[in-house]
Amino acid sequence: MHAVTALLALVALAVPAAPALAADAAPEDSAQWGLRKESPIKVCQPAGQQAYLEQLVCSDQTRPRFERGGNVGSLNPPSSDRAVSARQFEAMMTFAPLAEGTPDYHVIDRYDVHCGETATAVYMDMYHCPAVPVPRAPAGFTLQD
Repeated sequence: MHAVTALLALVALAVPAAPALAADAAPEDSAQWGLRKESPIKVCQPAGQQAYLEQLVCSDQTRPRFERGGNVGSLNPPSSDRAVSARQFEAMMTFAPLAEGTPDYHVIDRYDVHCGETATAVYMDMYHCPAVPVPRAPAGFTLQD
């Protein structure tokens, strides 16, 4: 656990401070929704990421192929206070719902979604449980079961 806390503290120092985005304050109406770290698609756990990505359809009506590109850090920089950042990490790992207005410190994953030769980075937050259906797709995609 000490290594994780130290890593979170380093991330906090490397990222410029900005106003914390609350769990319910992400710019989800933006045309860039799902296409930027600051406005990720909210799903529940890796299975939710997989299920959502499997519903995406490219503009030419084909199914994209996708692979995880890795995490791109937390939505908001974790606290530089080790005890606080450890609590933030532990809370994230429980997949517990965030209270309204609570800053979101979840780690965001990037997926590379390929439609033919074109790759699009799609950003997802897998810590929003229980699962709530996501009724829309990022720009350039549609959803289909």
